[in-house]
Amino acid sequence: RLHYAEQGEGPVVVLLHGNAVALGDMEASGLMDALAARHRVIAFDRPGFGHSTRPRDRIWTPSAQADLFAKALQQLGVDSAFVVGHSMGTMVAAALALNQPQRVRGLALLGGLSQHLVGRWGPFLQLTVDMVA
Repeated sequence: RLHYAEQGEGPVVVLLHGNAVALGDMEASGLMDALAARHRVIAFDRPGFGHSTRPRDRIWTPSAQADLFAKALQQLGVDSAFVVGHSMGTMVAAALALNQPQRVRGLALLGGLSQHLVGRWGPFLQLTVDMVA
């Protein structure tokens, strides 16, 4: 189950949150209201966050999440959108832009991870560095 919130009309803006937050934070901050004055805003709960489930039959890489959001956008009748990613959501937004460039007419990466870290997050973080380089 993929949870999302939508409001407004006009050019589409997609919001992808980072870790330890959910789409509710984008609503509570007033960001969605401000953008919805001139745009159709769609904010997703990423898999395993908020009200979205996280099926355990796959590894939810940025690319896997991007594929899920591309399918969701298609089902919502969205041909292209300006995509905003925050924190870990930047990797998903970047993967969406790289894997589905026809769906992304603009991209904003806010507070993304930009340094090499080791441990289990290393492959995800390296993907971000490789995408930006």
